[in-house]
Amino acid sequence: MVYLRRQDKLALTLFNEALKYGGAGNNPLYAGQNPDSSYYDYLNLIEMWASVFSTENISIRLFDEIKSNNQCLYKDFLNEIKIERPCGFLRPARKNTALSGYKQNLLLLLSQIQQSNGEHGQICSELRTHIINSRNNSPEIPQLQASREERTQFLNRFSQSNRQLSEKWLNGRAFGIDPAAVTELNQNQPMPASRPGKEVVEELLVEEIRLFLDSKLKEKIAHSHNSDQLQYCISAAIAISANLNTKKTNHLVQEIKIRCGSHTDTKRVTNCMFPG
Repeated sequence: MVYLRRQDKLALTLFNEALKYGGAGNNPLYAGQNPDSSYYDYLNLIEMWASVFSTENISIRLFDEIKSNNQCLYKDFLNEIKIERPCGFLRPARKNTALSGYKQNLLLLLSQIQQSNGEHGQICSELRTHIINSRNNSPEIPQLQASREERTQFLNRFSQSNRQLSEKWLNGRAFGIDPAAVTELNQNQPMPASRPGKEVVEELLVEEIRLFLDSKLKEKIAHSHNSDQLQYCISAAIAISANLNTKKTNHLVQEIKIRCGSHTDTKRVTNCMFPG
């Protein structure tokens, strides 16, 4: 059984996942997989499987069709394998949720800084986890999207194989650029309108770095963690912050000095990086 999702929507999902692991690509449609690869060639994928498992053993389900009808993927899967009344099945909690626009923008900027500098990989990884789990949000920052024109061009790459897929495997059901897809694409705003100002994102990222360091200091005080590890964490996080907003970074340094209190080793780190 295979669930197929329209290629542009799958690409946006892959972009979302790439951001969680350090992806730094600006265009959501091209950040996850190269569209020229076989990854999005569903016809080739299905026929390869059919050559091994035989045609009658392949069941194709359309992800977007199921979701548009407010159906549950778990129920759809169980119905397809003829389990009508599952007993003892626990539906898992939903974990792989889409990132908000706030988190997307912060993760993208953090990854671009790491890619540019090539340093502090471990701290960047911890910061990414912190941002993903952050309760902060700015509803006015929409998710990063591709424009209508970009999505249409992207889908046109697969128009021929999608048409063949529809005719051979989907009993003529439209897949790819169809009337419903055109209507949906027409409702999307161009990507530039979705991007907040760089200064706004920088300030938000510095604030998340402050909260990240605050949590590290609390861990140090509560559990007497290794001072060397804390020093490295603070110095690396401040170095990342210094790429963003010097004024806010200086305030961050002063706050760390105050919070450290009697931890002279940590004070020494910040004083060496930012004298005075």
